[in-house]
Amino acid sequence: MSSSRYQDLVAKVDAKAEEFQQRYAKQLQCRKGCSSCCLPGLTVFAVERNSIRDWLLQRPELVEKLQKQPEKAGACRFLDAEGSCQIYPVRPIICRTQGLPLSFKVNDRSQRDVCPLNFEKDDILTLPVEGVLNLDLLNTLLVLVDQVEGGTEAGQRFALNVDEVTRS
Repeated sequence: MSSSRYQDLVAKVDAKAEEFQQRYAKQLQCRKGCSSCCLPGLTVFAVERNSIRDWLLQRPELVEKLQKQPEKAGACRFLDAEGSCQIYPVRPIICRTQGLPLSFKVNDRSQRDVCPLNFEKDDILTLPVEGVLNLDLLNTLLVLVDQVEGGTEAGQRFALNVDEVTRS
């Protein structure tokens, strides 16, 4: 069962993403079917996997479709033929923040990044602090929620694929 703390965090991330979508409407190219950021090999925390699993278990026909769907090289297993996410309502935090301007630290140095399709004519280093999502803070919050609500698998990472997320 998906957790209330996790759902609260998802709601806050979605609100921030919507704020950024409005704030940067001209700079963001992300749209339904744009899936260049949807790469294989992503992992999720137990609390995220549990949310996806609970949702999928209520949709056995989708699970069967996903298991039979041929893999598309270089793409997430949850994408359909048109590049749309088939688990969009329960997609993990990493997917909810793709394309947005992000800040994070690498070796104690502040970095910023964004999908290369976005902000093509803008320098993201000039964006105000409140106009960039702090990925380090978000990851810390996600780790804390996972520790509290990830159950016996808290702290573990799971491959974002149909077999891994539906496994009990």
